[in-house]
This record gives sequence, C-alpha cells and structure tokens, in this order.
Amino acid sequence: MPLGLNRPVWIVDSEFDVRNHLRHARLPRPGTKAQSCKMIGELAAERLPPDRPPWQLWMVEGFEGAKVVGVLKLNHAMADGGTCAELLDLLARPEPNASPVAARSHAPPQRQAALTCCGTAYATYRTSLYERCLGW
Repeated sequence: MPLGLNRPVWIVDSEFDVRNHLRHARLPRPGTKAQSCKMIGELAAERLPPDRPPWQLWMVEGFEGAKVVGVLKLNHAMADGGTCAELLDLLARPEPNASPVAARSHAPPQRQAALTCCGTAYATYRTSLYERCLGW
C-alpha cells in the first residue's frame, strides 16, 4: 500500500450508540410523493455532523397515510453509489440469503427510486435533487 498504509479493517466500537445514527421525522398530511421528495431533499442537503459517525438512518412516517420511508444518508467516503445500492438491497431482503429485491436498473438517475435518487452523491444539490424526484 502507498504511504505505508494498510487496508481498512472493521473494528468493534465499544462506545457505539445507535442514537447517534437513527433519526425520526413525519411528513405533513396527506404524505404525497412530492412532500416525501421535498423532505428527502432537505434531509440530504443537511451536512452530517463532523463530531458524529458518518451515517444516519431516517425513518420518515406518514407517506401515503401510514407507510414509512427509510432514508439512509452516508458520507461518500463510506460507499460509492453502486456500493450503497447493493447495501440497500441487502438491507431490504426478507432473509439473509434471499434473492435481490429489485433487478438492477440501467435507467437514468431521474427514473430511479427515491433512495437512489436522493441518497448519496446528490446531497449538495438540493434544488436539482428535488426536481429529479418530482420528475419520475
């Protein structure tokens, strides 16, 4: 490895506190797709606190009534867009060895789902992000 560095490794964090990662929000009624995309854009536009771990999971209640939307927000240093999509697919599977939930899409970004559209690389482009979500 260059500069005498080693490959990254996972370590156990003895001070791990899930409250540093999990967040909660509620959509205003009636919880439309436009309201959901607007909120996701606002969440994505907020910087992750530098004194906290580089990821958050938001549970947004009230989508189309009683549905809950999960919004995973993470620093790009942790995973690129493709890796993030694979992680989300693994998290969405009903069982550890189940088949992928959704087939890979080769559609342009404006056609992809809200988590893909709003989740990783576009966090600093709030207005553009909002427009992409509404343009599905």
